Amino acid sequence: MTTRMLATTFHAPRSNLSPPGMIRRSLHTELLFFTRQLGTMLGAGIPIIRSLQVIRSQCSNQRLARALSDCIDHIMEGEKLSDGLRVHHSLFNPLYLSLVAAGERAGVLDESLATLVASLEASRELKKQTIGAAIYPTLVVATLVAVVSFLLTWVVPTFEELFTETGAKLPWLTEWVLLLSRLLLAYGVYGAIAVFVLATFCWHHLRQSALIKLRLHSIAFTIPILRTIIQVRSAAQTARTLSALLRAGIPPIEALTITADVVTSPLTNAQLQIIREQVANGISLTASFSECQAFPQMLVQMIAIGEESGRMELMLDKAASFFEEELRTALRALMQAAEPTLILLVGVVVGTLVVAMYLPIFQLGSLASLR
Repeated sequence: MTTRMLATTFHAPRSNLSPPGMIRRSLHTELLFFTRQLGTMLGAGIPIIRSLQVIRSQCSNQRLARALSDCIDHIMEGEKLSDGLRVHHSLFNPLYLSLVAAGERAGVLDESLATLVASLEASRELKKQTIGAAIYPTLVVATLVAVVSFLLTWVVPTFEELFTETGAKLPWLTEWVLLLSRLLLAYGVYGAIAVFVLATFCWHHLRQSALIKLRLHSIAFTIPILRTIIQVRSAAQTARTLSALLRAGIPPIEALTITADVVTSPLTNAQLQIIREQVANGISLTASFSECQAFPQMLVQMIAIGEESGRMELMLDKAASFFEEELRTALRALMQAAEPTLILLVGVVVGTLVVAMYLPIFQLGSLASLR
């Protein structure tokens, strides 16, 4: 019997990889679940093929389920788990692949998976904090757009009919609001479609173009509070990733290369590439990091202590925890600064529309009283 035939006896057909009625989870949550379960099962002495079969049967994400089936096939053919995962590099980032490969080489795959779980949980927490900080401003702006659209399409036209009947000369502010209302009624649908298409186009190119990302991050870096958030978030990602890779026994130069691929900021990516070249030329990590403006001095100091004490992984872990807490503080500060600004913006925009509509009425009232 061939190995491919053996493989088919161990798992179900791929057309039905996840049972019906299973709770759907996000891909990141599924990946975290898979990593934690596999590490636990391997630590308990369960063979890797059996572990993968059990986890795949509980997986609700079709992409991950297919990846696990491919991993089972590769292992049945005498290859390693990392070989099967590498085929699906769009699901597993360089950090994931490197730690799994390092764990297989050292025979401590369960420990590498435990390190990955901690890294994935930290990454998920950073993402939740960032998204949470963006929810309130987004809701306020969306509400403002909805209110203004309602006023311009339903309320303002009623006032326009009243002003037309009086035949009085209207203030310039009222004229501009009426013009905006007419434009919105005539071309609002086309404008909304154009904005949607333009936003989709920009989002696609933003994700694909490293140059656009770099320029946008450079612009954000000029704003003090955004610069702080970018620096702290990048420092947390860098420290957490480097710690995991160095703990797994990966050489510093390779660890820096992988970290540069994992971090989300293109500015940090470019700086890490420079640091990698300097370390490759014999310069210490402390000296290389101290020359880069993208990282806080706190990270440089922790790296210096780690090099002097020989406990780099521990110092980087402490630095990552510190910067993750600093990120939460910075995001809270941003929310506190944004809340009154957004409320003021809503008040100014809505108040301007109301004043524009009532100015002619006040003028008519003044003329009537004079007569």
